[in-house]
Amino acid sequence: MSDRGVADKAHMAELPAAPNLLDLLGKLEKNEKPPITQLVQAKNETPKPEKSKPEPQAKPEAALKPEVKNPDERPPVGQKALVPGALTAPAIEIPAQLKIKPELNPSDWRPPVQLSAEDLSKSALKLVKTDANDARIQAEERAAGQGLVKLLSGPERVQADLLRMKLSVSSEGPEREALQSELQTFLKNKLGEKASAQGVNELTKPYSTTELLAEIQNARKEEIPELLNETRKALEKDAALAISDADKLKDFSEKLKTFESRAAARPLSDSEVFGTYVQMARVLNPSLRLAHGDKGNLVRSMLANAADPFSIDQGGHNTCNVTAMQVRLYAQEPQTPSKVVADIAVTGQFKTADGTIIKPLSLAPDGEAQQDPVWDGGRNFASQIFQMVAINTYWNRRDTMPGGKNVGKGNIQYAQGDDGEYLLDVSVNPPLKQ
Repeated sequence: MSDRGVADKAHMAELPAAPNLLDLLGKLEKNEKPPITQLVQAKNETPKPEKSKPEPQAKPEAALKPEVKNPDERPPVGQKALVPGALTAPAIEIPAQLKIKPELNPSDWRPPVQLSAEDLSKSALKLVKTDANDARIQAEERAAGQGLVKLLSGPERVQADLLRMKLSVSSEGPEREALQSELQTFLKNKLGEKASAQGVNELTKPYSTTELLAEIQNARKEEIPELLNETRKALEKDAALAISDADKLKDFSEKLKTFESRAAARPLSDSEVFGTYVQMARVLNPSLRLAHGDKGNLVRSMLANAADPFSIDQGGHNTCNVTAMQVRLYAQEPQTPSKVVADIAVTGQFKTADGTIIKPLSLAPDGEAQQDPVWDGGRNFASQIFQMVAINTYWNRRDTMPGGKNVGKGNIQYAQGDDGEYLLDVSVNPPLKQ
């Protein structure tokens, strides 16, 4: 029986007696369908209640003066309460759903504070001032750090920036602390009392590689040729640790020369080549452990793409459109696709210009990408990662699957596996294959 049916029956029970109508109601509850004439007849036979004034009754003296210690005192929670002014009335049991929890005292209730428009404006202004103050402090710290950089001689700036570059790719812990200590000592030895605490603290922060690279490329372009030379040396040194096969290590060194020859012929700027090497250095960082695949294989495929963009292939995958874009990027600005691959290798995700976070699922090298070197017409490891990011950059911004199902932005993933290529709805667990 529905709640409404219960309420209707309770209401009818309070009316004057009408046995025939109540009997019919009972039949309706039992799904018995009485003739409509019986319902009409029952309705017509229902006696109307006579209006009469209740006779005044004398109230007992005790009822007029109830014996209570405190007029405001409430009965304990869960106990029977007496109706005020009628001690002779039967006790009423307080329903469980109406009982007041001990920790919630109605007498302590206060209406919520209503903020005026002026108060809201003051709060918003306070937040704005706080943000502005934080920005001012950050600008002062940046200025202090750049002030120290300007005090260094050219070779000293290069050495400081190389230490900062190592710091930017370092892992949190003893490695980072050792580099920070080395940089602090270097700055104090070179600048003495001019090395302000604020400036030293700023320069020893673990900047992101992207921030530091932009700072150097925009503010200290004159350093880039020497930084490029030093970064190349560091690449070959770290490659020797990551690539155990002598022939593959030799091939890596030869492809560095091929890339530099192509850069000179195009031409690509020293800044572009330096930026590309910095991204490869992130992958070759000795403290980095790839979650998927071999680091030596990945960095060799990154360099192969930069050295000869027209060797890039989609392999046996339906990724022709993004492969064409990848070829163009590696030909004209190789540091851009190199950063995409390095971000995935180091952090497992890539952040687009509009703030969308891309986290591809298919990061482990497939059958083609595991080949080192990859066969002619095959897709190498770096190309697999770039193409997965590029396609998911499109789908992660969408909220509707093909066919019209809305799953919410960020819940559509393009994936590849042994059973083919497909879209996944990751708003559910396990993901649903499209």
